Amino acid sequence: SNEEEINPFSKNYIGILANYLSVGLMLGGSTSILYPILVVREGVTPSLMTASTSLVTVFWSYKILFGFLSDCFPIMRWKRKPYICIGWTLCAFFLLALAKEGHDVLPHTLVLYLTLANCGYVMADVSADGFMVWIAHREPITHRGRMQTLIYATNTFGQILINVLILLGFSGPETNCPGYEPDPTIPCTQDARIANRNDLSSAFPDEWCHLKCHNATFSWDLSIPAFALTIAAVNLASIPLYVILKEDRTPPEAV
Repeated sequence: SNEEEINPFSKNYIGILANYLSVGLMLGGSTSILYPILVVREGVTPSLMTASTSLVTVFWSYKILFGFLSDCFPIMRWKRKPYICIGWTLCAFFLLALAKEGHDVLPHTLVLYLTLANCGYVMADVSADGFMVWIAHREPITHRGRMQTLIYATNTFGQILINVLILLGFSGPETNCPGYEPDPTIPCTQDARIANRNDLSSAFPDEWCHLKCHNATFSWDLSIPAFALTIAAVNLASIPLYVILKEDRTPPEAV
């Protein structure tokens, strides 16, 4: 009812905040991870980097279709909850598939899985936006706009968290030193294209790939599987909160 005071931190609605935290993690993580992996580690061209960023975020251009889907095809007479759950489950599934590829994932495989994961999270985000509008319409005039402010703050907090993780986690030698090989028993690569991108290869022709180059800040790296699993874990842990969201069912259609 319109008189009901909606508390975003209550059991009935905390799922909305959890959703936008996950949105922030995915929005920040799926684009920010491309630069250190594609450009710094793999040395791809700027045009390929731009194309990859556009591809990963392509489903944002189809938000209207996901909105149409959740508005016109309720599942068990719920318009929002099922699509939020399905979206995040899909997102987590593709992040787990990315994690399975290992740290040396090929650039095109990384972009493909991040794109598919984004499809799931756009579906969830659009449905949650509809839920948020429903809540905003029921806020008292004195608190009008509080819910929107809260969800955008939560979204931004998620983006900050994941960007700090990327900044700290991908500043080590495996990302920033082309050809880096942590195992000293494995000889350095003979590929001149990789060796020429590492400033130590001419000074230390036999051991350059085992040394921390000048571009690396730390002596350790976060792996891509650990990065993908971190976001997937938050997605999956939040699903029970979406299941218990308090949403009114749409009335059955008259026959």
